[in-house]
Amino acid sequence: MLLPKRILILEDEYFIAADCAKEVVRHRMAVIGLFETVESALQTLAHDNPDGAIVDLKVQEVMAFEVIEALQDRGIPLVIYSGYDQVMLPKHLAEIVMVQKLATPKEVVLTPLECMAGAATSA
Repeated sequence: MLLPKRILILEDEYFIAADCAKEVVRHRMAVIGLFETVESALQTLAHDNPDGAIVDLKVQEVMAFEVIEALQDRGIPLVIYSGYDQVMLPKHLAEIVMVQKLATPKEVVLTPLECMAGAATSA
């Protein structure tokens, strides 16, 4: 039996995080954490590698670049779910898929799923 894909969620707005988590579970995946701070997400990433991630660009007034870079360095598919525009990303992160917060949680969850599927077929 295959284990479900494990998704890290970094989002400081509770209802958005909860809606994303519900959608992750609805797609038969597991949530490894609903993190509200960059520090808590980095602590988990120090000893765990999720299969994918949904990351808000700014949490608790801190830009999440360090988390995004840690995920990217490990080749973990992620989507940035933010009210900010793509121009807020540094050049070295500009290729990461960004979904505006006007999108539904379903759209956000499907994006890393597509990235994970693409990574699996190219491996």
